[in-house]
Amino acid sequence: MKISNALLSVADKNGLPELARELVRRGTRIYATGGTAKILAQHNIPAADLSRVTGDAEILDGRVKTLNTNLHAAILSDPQNPKHAAELEQRGVPQIQLVAVNFYPFAKVAAAFAPESEIIENIDIGGPALVRAAAKGGRVALAGPQYYPAFLAALNDNGEIDDARVREFNAHAFAEVAALDADIANYFARQNAPDAESPPRVFLSLKKSGALRYGENPHQPAACYVLGRGAAPDPQNKLEGEWELISGDALSFNNILDAQSAWRAALSLGESADASRACAAVVVKHNNPCGAALASSPRAAFDLARRGDPLSAFGGVAAFSDVVDGETAEAMSEMFLELVVAPEFSPDARKIFAGKSRPRLALPPRLSAQNSEWRIVDRTVLWQRTDSAEGEDFQFKTQRAATDEELRALHFAWKIAASLKSNAVAFARGTALAGAGAGQSSRVDAAVLARDKMARAEFTSAEKSAPLVAASDGFFPFADGARVLLEAGATALAHPGGSKRDADIVKMADEFGAALATTGKRHFRH
Repeated sequence: MKISNALLSVADKNGLPELARELVRRGTRIYATGGTAKILAQHNIPAADLSRVTGDAEILDGRVKTLNTNLHAAILSDPQNPKHAAELEQRGVPQIQLVAVNFYPFAKVAAAFAPESEIIENIDIGGPALVRAAAKGGRVALAGPQYYPAFLAALNDNGEIDDARVREFNAHAFAEVAALDADIANYFARQNAPDAESPPRVFLSLKKSGALRYGENPHQPAACYVLGRGAAPDPQNKLEGEWELISGDALSFNNILDAQSAWRAALSLGESADASRACAAVVVKHNNPCGAALASSPRAAFDLARRGDPLSAFGGVAAFSDVVDGETAEAMSEMFLELVVAPEFSPDARKIFAGKSRPRLALPPRLSAQNSEWRIVDRTVLWQRTDSAEGEDFQFKTQRAATDEELRALHFAWKIAASLKSNAVAFARGTALAGAGAGQSSRVDAAVLARDKMARAEFTSAEKSAPLVAASDGFFPFADGARVLLEAGATALAHPGGSKRDADIVKMADEFGAALATTGKRHFRH
């Protein structure tokens, strides 16, 4: 197809002069609306006013300028139909082969909590209508400056473009319109639904951020998509919700799942860190924390987390609540890790890992603090509010309550138990994970596994003097699981409570002289 005439009407002027200049060089006549025409004039690029096609001026302060019979005829007509050509000639309307339009920033304005009148004003009508019409009419529709370079690369020196590339650009254009409609529909659904978190209808807009190295196993292809269009442009073109790899080999499906688990656990522990225990470090293996600690520095936290289960930590994914410095990077370089996640890495840390395939270094998504989770099970899509174990009230049912040190350790163990796959039990030695039992079909099995894993810990004598406590993500249905923990030396326990045998478990804890708390809330994780 020869691009003889083009309509340019853009709010985002990025790349506009370059696009227009190359079109003119290839013999294309440009029609432009007011603001676009002014920019082109400033760059000495010739453009005809769109009114030459529409036969009318903009009205209503520019609200109506492209909703016009002549204009839509110019891009919807069938070039192979003589009758259409005759009608256009009678009206004095040219065939337009290219439409470059971008939309009002609805998502950005809505995300900034602007007044509703401003949000409604940013519902684009003419732009999407033009893009849909051009794509339907077999013209080229460019719905954003991100598509200009590829378009110009596909356009030969005679201003011609292959039909397959036209269909490719139009597929992108329809997707951009659909994403905009999803943003608008979701906004009004949340505003008017009885339950804003789960309105009657939700439209998911997913954008591919790239192919993954492989899926759960090397023979499974996989890709990564991020949810939503985002609220604001990013200078580095990083998608919101996207993991940013800054060194090492490409990420796999499992890498991202483990990174998410480790990062969430590190943030959860870091939320409750006091001034003397400022940094959290978590090591995850197969989606379960196997090492975790709070300490006064990233290096100290990582060392303590690793020594909690050095066997399992090998080949794991580490996450930090604070910036990883050079000293911490040196410590990590002494062992094999798949991936390290942190809010940032110092120049020294980046230098240490530069050029190495492992560990990969990654920055978490800019929108990591989400309160919604989605899962697709065949053709059923599940939604839930993201779980949190923050700020829960421990009610002690035993003759004694926990000491301040035990209580601090219990809160740590409780958050780790909430990060493990159910059924889950976690031992904590002070604010370090001492043994975890996860993914078991019975709670007593989880307790036994956690107890047995404590033998691997390489804590110092001073660290072993810290209180040993344990937490269970669900209630103890029988006393056997709690007994395993108490006999292993735990002096304080926490579980949700609610079992018919709660009184029996309290009585047993009293016999051991232990403190036992209930929280009233479980944290199953599947």
